[in-house]
Amino acid sequence: MCILLQEIRELLSDFPVQSVQLQCGTGSGIARAILEDPEMLEDWDRDRAFHLRGQRVPVSPTPTEMMLCVARLPLTYTETEFTALVKTYGDIYRSFLMISEKTGNFMHRVFCVPI
Repeated sequence: MCILLQEIRELLSDFPVQSVQLQCGTGSGIARAILEDPEMLEDWDRDRAFHLRGQRVPVSPTPTEMMLCVARLPLTYTETEFTALVKTYGDIYRSFLMISEKTGNFMHRVFCVPI
């Protein structure tokens, strides 16, 4: 039995959901919810449990929609240098350098969201 749009909206009732897309398969389904305020994902509680039809379901925020990854940058590259580079192609809404959690070093990748 496929999940219903209303079930997803109720599951995420604590969040301002802009839209929901459902994809149903044999015995399972995937829902993709787009939030009205994507910046709230920065404070997302990754340990929070969500339940649907008596089952725990994974809810993973992924703010990667429309995100561009630029890889193989020099280790010495700064966010300011990256912003100057991509600004020649247009404005960006947000960007960030990938930093290793283990070493704290730059990982040669930058992600940005164009306007």
